[in-house]
Amino acid sequence: MTSMTRKETELPPHRFWRPAPVFALVFFLFLSFIWFGSNGGWSTRYLGGGNDPITFMWLLNWWPFAIRHGLNPWWSRYIWYPSGYDLAWATSVPILALCAAPLTLSKGAVFAFNMLSVLSPGLSAWTAYFLGREITRDDLASLFGGFFFGFSAYEYGQMLGHLNLDFICLVPLILLLAVKRFGGTISRRWFITLLTILLFLEFGISMEIVASLLVLGAFVWAIFWRFGEPEDRQALWRLAFEVVASIFCVLILTIPYAVSLMRGASTVPPEINSVEFFSANLLNFILPTWPERFGYFMVKPLVDNFTGNPAEQGAYLGIPLILILILTARQYWGERRLRALILSILLLILASLGPFLHITGKSTGIPLPWLPMTDLPLIKSALPTRFTMFVSLAAGITAAFWIAKSSGMASRIGRIAFTALAALFLLPNPLAFAWSNMPKLPAALAKPALSAQLGNKPNILVLPFASEGPGMAWQLEGNLDFTQSGGYVGFVPNQAWQWAAVHDLTIGTPSSSFANSMAAFCVGQHVSEIAMAPDTPEILQQAVLALGWPVTRTDGAILVRVPPATSLDYFAVLGDYWPSGKAFNWIGKNITISTGKHDLLLTMRGLNRPTSLPPVTVSVMIVGKQRIFQVNRSTLIHLGNLCVG
Repeated sequence: MTSMTRKETELPPHRFWRPAPVFALVFFLFLSFIWFGSNGGWSTRYLGGGNDPITFMWLLNWWPFAIRHGLNPWWSRYIWYPSGYDLAWATSVPILALCAAPLTLSKGAVFAFNMLSVLSPGLSAWTAYFLGREITRDDLASLFGGFFFGFSAYEYGQMLGHLNLDFICLVPLILLLAVKRFGGTISRRWFITLLTILLFLEFGISMEIVASLLVLGAFVWAIFWRFGEPEDRQALWRLAFEVVASIFCVLILTIPYAVSLMRGASTVPPEINSVEFFSANLLNFILPTWPERFGYFMVKPLVDNFTGNPAEQGAYLGIPLILILILTARQYWGERRLRALILSILLLILASLGPFLHITGKSTGIPLPWLPMTDLPLIKSALPTRFTMFVSLAAGITAAFWIAKSSGMASRIGRIAFTALAALFLLPNPLAFAWSNMPKLPAALAKPALSAQLGNKPNILVLPFASEGPGMAWQLEGNLDFTQSGGYVGFVPNQAWQWAAVHDLTIGTPSSSFANSMAAFCVGQHVSEIAMAPDTPEILQQAVLALGWPVTRTDGAILVRVPPATSLDYFAVLGDYWPSGKAFNWIGKNITISTGKHDLLLTMRGLNRPTSLPPVTVSVMIVGKQRIFQVNRSTLIHLGNLCVG
């Protein structure tokens, strides 16, 4: 920690372009491009696999597209048409999208995504280097500290598909400002101004990281207040009040985001991801997973049972780095600030383990201190395994401190050698970072063929559905020339589940009422055409073809034209209902029933209504005419030969 006796200055010294920082930047970027960016095809292939990276490409393209076309960038009707999707609840990375807009507009969103992804570990290591340099005053030691953060297991995992979580270069800068303010080397005015800017920028990259940083930062602050130097407390209180002032400024700047957040709150499921499933496993701190180069195949049978997935198994530190932490704690426990740092690492590790302890692939059922946090707004959705980012940063700073505190040349060489060994344990697995080909858009879905067949801006249903299919990639390659009733930018919005077809399409298995539910969905969502990619499940393909609608085959894809609504025989039940397990059997408060060209028989009965309770009043509006019924246990009402809706 920096000294508190330094004279407070108006602006921190400009040190970024001295030889050592320049060397550090070049070195870290060299590692990034050698390890992650040497596969070529930057505009047609992408780093990672699956649809998560494609979602971020779509979002990088969406922001400049929306601004150029005068659209609300927080709400897009190009996905989940016609109701649309509230992108405030998606990882829409507006700051990255706007910063990369010149690259996106000139080279394409695929190129922009690849560039941001490849730059991320190098830039993150570089900013962590500055944090370590501020604390240790040792360039070489800080180089190692930066490496342990930028090239951590956490970073490797998130690079497999989560741009919002792997672009973390602002996090060390935020902490660097706090350290400088604590040491009195930056004025209050500049601290609040710069911290507000950095928090605002990070908020535009990942709200989850900001929430985690503030909550965990408060706990770390409390540890330094309790276990650090007593004379530090005044500076810590000053720091706390000024951070709160900065947070208040950020809240004002993010009012438009908050408005959109509230507007789309009803579309969000109660739990987006399982907090317990995405908690760090205790053994993961010493056992490598798929993204690490050395040791994974030796422990594969064990680590493959860890909860989460390779992108969320970023707790690995390696035995040498853990030994460095232990040696540092033993040798320098008497230094109160270092003691507080070690205790902070233990706290961060404990938080990353989540609400219940996981040692391998199963929960032990042992509750942990993070359990109460799962009831807090916003932070309850943060996945604990992602807190390992802060563990990696604190561990890197501790390793830099250990080198910087060496006494004598022999001790320094020995510590550097052992720290280099710890770095070797964190080399990335090249097999995990292979590049993938972008799905190719069928020629029939590209202009001018698309417009000739379906008119201007048609709405298409792409299969496989949502997160499983190429809809986002096809839409991106087609320059958003069509909308889609589906898409993947996170969770399926609540309102989509009212369509029975969404259940069938999501699991890829048609139900007995598939023909009816598909006709209702296509009419209700204004679908012009169903486009099935070659990897659509065979059972789903056959069910769609069995509808008997016009079919065209092109470029390996199957295109099925939706007939006019007036020619389709269907009905749909929509509203706040709960399926009972039987076909066409619902309970609910507000239900809308719409039909195609035929009448519908509507039956109401109160079979399960307790006799001790009064009858339920049911109001039915049929073709503009209202009818009132009293339904109890013995009531059976048939409304037939009526076109409802």
